[in-house]
Amino acid sequence: MRILFTACPMYGHVNPVLPLVLAARAAGHDVVVATGPDMAARLTVPTWAVGPSHCEAGSPGTDWLAYFASTARARAADLVPRALDWKPDLPHTLLLPRCTAVVSQAGAGIMFGSLAHGLPHLALPQGGDQFTNAEAIERSGTGLALHPAEVTGAAITDRLTELLTNSTFAAAAASIRTDLTAKPDATTVLPTLTTEAASW
Repeated sequence: MRILFTACPMYGHVNPVLPLVLAARAAGHDVVVATGPDMAARLTVPTWAVGPSHCEAGSPGTDWLAYFASTARARAADLVPRALDWKPDLPHTLLLPRCTAVVSQAGAGIMFGSLAHGLPHLALPQGGDQFTNAEAIERSGTGLALHPAEVTGAAITDRLTELLTNSTFAAAAASIRTDLTAKPDATTVLPTLTTEAASW
């Protein structure tokens, strides 16, 4: 079967679908991922570079990918001194198993990735669905949030200290991880999806 996966050209949108893409390829399906040219160039699976890049799709005149790439190291070094060796393209699946907690913008990919690893989360939303995701993190008891006007070095230190010293956050995250682990994986779900697609 031919399967076309589509995703907004952002790590938080592309990375979550990759397990299903790889499972489909392993099962012998003809698979292509269609996404923006900036993300398509980074993938090792067959891709179609279509539509605008994330930068072009963003606010007029704002090159968001360049902005985050150019400021990521400085922001990380300011928050975590050991982040000087941080690699911007390191997949969440390689990084998260080494973490005790997560501080992020609360994009969907990193939010679900942290939950899948049972990690408490400090959300610093900046735009789009990140504010809704930050609220969900707080409601679930798996983390805390700081909105843009609240973000200072001291506030981040205080909230992160609370995440690391109050065990209820880690316990809530571990509970959700248990629930997620019980869900079927991509290899299990794929036959159902392809059967349904073939009947259309």
